[in-house]
Amino acid sequence: MKLQLLFAVSFLLIKICYCCVFVKLDSGIIKGRIANIPNNKKTFYAFQEIPYAAPPTGNLRFQPPQEVPAWKGILDTTKNTKICYQISSDSDKETEDCLYLNVYTPQLPAKEKSADLPVMVYIHGGGYILGDATHQSYGPEFLVDRDVVVVTLNYRLGVFGFLSTQDEVVPGNNGLKDQLFALKWVQKNIFLFGGNASQVTIFGQSAGASSVGYHLISKKSAGLYRGAIMESSSVLSSFGYQRNARSYAFKTASYINSSITDESTSQDVLNTMLQATAEEIDTTAQTVVGEESYDNGMILQGYYYAPVIELESDDSFLTEKMFEIVKKGEASRVPVIIGINSEEGISQSTDLNFLQKLMSLYDNDLKALVPKDMNIESDATKTEAGERIRQLYSGDDLLQNVPAAGIRYMSDMSFTRSVIKFAQLQCQFSDVYFYQFSYDGKMGNVSVIVEGAERVGHNEENAYLWRISSDLFYNYDLSVFPDEDLTAQNRLLTIWTNFAKTLNPTPRKLDLLQNITWPTVQPDNDFPYLNIDSVLEVKNYPKNESFSGWEAIYRDFGVEPYDTY
Repeated sequence: MKLQLLFAVSFLLIKICYCCVFVKLDSGIIKGRIANIPNNKKTFYAFQEIPYAAPPTGNLRFQPPQEVPAWKGILDTTKNTKICYQISSDSDKETEDCLYLNVYTPQLPAKEKSADLPVMVYIHGGGYILGDATHQSYGPEFLVDRDVVVVTLNYRLGVFGFLSTQDEVVPGNNGLKDQLFALKWVQKNIFLFGGNASQVTIFGQSAGASSVGYHLISKKSAGLYRGAIMESSSVLSSFGYQRNARSYAFKTASYINSSITDESTSQDVLNTMLQATAEEIDTTAQTVVGEESYDNGMILQGYYYAPVIELESDDSFLTEKMFEIVKKGEASRVPVIIGINSEEGISQSTDLNFLQKLMSLYDNDLKALVPKDMNIESDATKTEAGERIRQLYSGDDLLQNVPAAGIRYMSDMSFTRSVIKFAQLQCQFSDVYFYQFSYDGKMGNVSVIVEGAERVGHNEENAYLWRISSDLFYNYDLSVFPDEDLTAQNRLLTIWTNFAKTLNPTPRKLDLLQNITWPTVQPDNDFPYLNIDSVLEVKNYPKNESFSGWEAIYRDFGVEPYDTY
């Protein structure tokens, strides 16, 4: 019977190849669609919403991912209908049953030719509390056009993915463990889609880049990739780590069940969370996040539901401080592209009135400027460190009086500083290519101009890499963008896919790339980086004034060992 079914599927492939395509996995047969690359006669094959793990519902809620059950018949994987529960965003697509991935390939293996394409696995951002891998959010056409297989994936977010009692009851990091499970799925199955499992590059932006960093330092992920690209975050980024996860777990449970107190047990918390509906949990988590305060801002000091350091166990993903792992050279020694946009914080500062009010709070409470990862206990020392931080950005003036100062502080605190530090540490052990994306184009979709601040904000580079269709941005019709934008896009796509193919972003001289050779960062070579603007240029020491200022502040006030930076 099975042979007859496979023969029938092969027959269908031949007869209706203009509408759909079938692939047999161990868990069952899937049906994908045949799509076209815009402004191009090339076709590609899209498989959307392939289950890579069992639905994490019922008793599997807050548990590590489990193997997906086999299905009978043919599973339709031609569209995206499900996303994981989001915080600060609601959608009819939200569901606990969300562990799906998408595979997009320009070439399927055939009897006469075995495809052997590099694979790029993308992990989406969103602060570990929102985001998805739908085609609308991350259309792969621009990348697939350059002969790579692209994989995008959902993973559990917020309370569902990162609740932790910081013990053996709910260890945490299930969102990262979902990603790990997906990477293992890729190793097992990607050859069926024309991909080479030994040529996998993992890449991501923001929390996705932070996630990539976690896979670089987790022994569980070793061997599942050969290169990494991190856009605008690293594993040292403060937003991507929660030191007080237990207190947030208890708070969340107490809002659902008022009998939960500090005297309750972790099992009491888990029982409450298992008995609640997904909607109750989601609503409660949004209430908890809504209590964010200026002196505990999630983007600066850690999202309330985020990765944690676990106790040692067979299933633990992370058991040591991230900074120490990287510093000791214990991160995976694979080639890395990592970088920043020229002014990450400007995307978060479009409301300058709100920014001024926030900075006035900091001016009146300098302790709040100080990163928690500096481990300073004394309020007097925190105030002294806070004064140094304010001087770094606004000199003798108040932060509230200098809009650019507040923006630059937000840039460095949330993303920039940790990215540069990761490169500085990791370059001693593997090839590290550092970039700054400075091209300010229409396609980037951020138009805030503040004197004294750079122009390119967080997430702008993604508009050049992905085909996006959302309420806020749409780049399906490239004809509406100026030629300069299309050149910037072509350059970025070429660099990223060169790396996926060769582990070198500039393996040969190209006119498109102005015949540059991008040097790696070395401990003693003036920290070269590629400035990606209308003109490509190799420069030295990214954000040198503020970064060197922060290094001095950490030396004078910080208490090691650090977890983030």
